[in-house]
Amino acid sequence: MLGKDIIQIKKEDITTFYGSLYGLSKTDTERSQKAFAKLELEYCNFDDTSPFILEEVYTAIKRAPTGKMSGPGKICGDEIKACVEWTAPYLLKRFNRYLEERKSPTRWKDSKLLLLFKKGCRKDAGDYRPLSLTSHVYKIYAGLILPRLNPTLATEIGPYQHGLRKGVSTADAILVVESILEKHTSTEPMLGCCLWIMRKHLTL
Repeated sequence: MLGKDIIQIKKEDITTFYGSLYGLSKTDTERSQKAFAKLELEYCNFDDTSPFILEEVYTAIKRAPTGKMSGPGKICGDEIKACVEWTAPYLLKRFNRYLEERKSPTRWKDSKLLLLFKKGCRKDAGDYRPLSLTSHVYKIYAGLILPRLNPTLATEIGPYQHGLRKGVSTADAILVVESILEKHTSTEPMLGCCLWIMRKHLTL
């Protein structure tokens, strides 16, 4: 809403825009499915992951952010924390079942999408910053899984990967590029580096 005016974007336009922005092509989907199938085949007989313990769940719940809007499940982190003595044992049983079955609820893939206008045309979905509200229970579960994945991820991710890594910032990579450019412009012919960022989002 803008003053007395309500700017409404067609649902079809939103679906089309974000479908093309984040969606996988048929080839990429098939490639991902084959990669996951191969990974599961390699590790299915070597999974020594221990079940979660109650203290882990308590810690994950305490780390959950407060004052955040609820996702599709309509349960926020504040409510889970308020009755942690009951929610922690209950979630422990469910999380361990998901871990053992190596499956999680499909509804966790759902999210509520909020569009925050940045600048440009208010009728253009590309001029909004998307904010996805997901399940808080899912976030707690992810907070339990991530520490167990990190040791493996640390060995698989390349040394030049700066985004989405703990203790590493994309700002470090930018400083390196700036340093290289400064060195070359002062001693050698110009060296250029160009990044194309689609619609002010993180797609390169």
